[in-house]
Amino acid sequence: MAALLQATHRSEDAEPLMRRALEIFDTFRRQIGHPHPYFQQVNENYQALQRAMGSNEPD
Repeated sequence: MAALLQATHRSEDAEPLMRRALEIFDTFRRQIGHPHPYFQQVNENYQALQRAMGSNEPD
């Protein structure tokens, strides 16, 4: 959903969904002991979204 929102130039709507996905993947890592296979891709997408939105927020 977040990728669709971003692709349709609705970055402000996509950002909280991507952030939540990262939180879920972080919980997975803490509980299972290794990163989820899709974590890296979601993290890269989130960072790209932040850059596109002009955020100076640290990663």
